Amino acid sequence: MIAKLKYHLFLGLALLTACAPEAPQKTADIPDWVIPEDKMINILTDVHIIEGARIGKKVLGDSLYALDHYMKLWDKHHIRESQYDSSFRFYSRNAEKMDVLYEQVLTNLSTMSSAVEGEIEAVTEPEIGASNSQVEVIDTSKVTPEREKDSSATQKTTAISADKS
Repeated sequence: MIAKLKYHLFLGLALLTACAPEAPQKTADIPDWVIPEDKMINILTDVHIIEGARIGKKVLGDSLYALDHYMKLWDKHHIRESQYDSSFRFYSRNAEKMDVLYEQVLTNLSTMSSAVEGEIEAVTEPEIGASNSQVEVIDTSKVTPEREKDSSATQKTTAISADKS
């Protein structure tokens, strides 16, 4: 009885081991049908710009306009949407590769954001030399301090109240 149990246990373990899926390769080769990493980084950067404009600030508004932007994106990178989808799925299944891609995408987006912020600052902040010529001198003798304004208003209110009684 015990020998039979050992035999069945051994047979079960052997079957489980034989049927186990193959361990994933850590350095999976990229198939020919997958968009290369450098091109995929540029595509993902553009995708996140479109999504940021569509969702974050409601710049694109209706999702129909976003579809138009995606069509232009596929044309810009000379790919089909199906190529992007299958490549994205491939990289998603290879977490290490996807991490490398997104590190570069984040770097690209940060660089673009800094460049835009720099341009905005250059437009909104006048040069120091130009601002000095625009400084207006205020004659402080003509400025009435707040305390004096308040006390004169109180005096006028008191005078009006006295006239009514």
